[in-house]
Amino acid sequence: WWQAPQSDARLLVWTCPHYGRGGEPFGIITAWKKMKPISESEPMMARQLAKMEARYPYDVWLFADYEDDEWPSTGVLKAGTEIKTYAMKNLRGKYANIFFIGQNGGFADAEDLIRQIEAMIDYSDSPRYIVVSYHIYNGIVGMNELEEALGKRFGNHYFNLRNYLITRGLADAGVEPTESDKKALSEDRVPPSLMTDGVHFTTDGYRLIAAQVYAKMQELEY
Repeated sequence: WWQAPQSDARLLVWTCPHYGRGGEPFGIITAWKKMKPISESEPMMARQLAKMEARYPYDVWLFADYEDDEWPSTGVLKAGTEIKTYAMKNLRGKYANIFFIGQNGGFADAEDLIRQIEAMIDYSDSPRYIVVSYHIYNGIVGMNELEEALGKRFGNHYFNLRNYLITRGLADAGVEPTESDKKALSEDRVPPSLMTDGVHFTTDGYRLIAAQVYAKMQELEY
């Protein structure tokens, strides 16, 4: 929070790195094409504000929300300018890397995704790596083919996240399956109880993933 020079007012700013989700903890998600009515957000907002007030007493609060829908500027860099990111300068040649690639980047098919991952591995300049596939795709048949291709190419370096969450996720998390979970499992989909919104994971979900990645690192003797 920011305190006024006269110490008579405090401004609390809530930020979030996710596009269109700066207000998610308050029940406001502008990334949705159709937002929920404010009446549905009020209970969640009241709970969150009470927690914030208890920890950081404030007079005014705001949350930062943004989307990546603006055209890039063409008046800053000249054509042909070499761009070096922080990762390029500081994160190459590290001990080991985990390539956990979601669906936002886009790819044409399994071969294209494998090409992208191979390029990342080559650029990372480290022989130690783990490839984690994601869990949401347009059709289970296509997902099976994708996972099979990744397993064939990367062998023991590959971790099939969807398969693990379907076969062991709920049990390892100590979560009793709901009817929605049972339906999802019957369709080879990740149980909803391990996700917050059908895509992103719950705390238990992320804990399970971290534990499995750690186990894979031990298996590969990293």
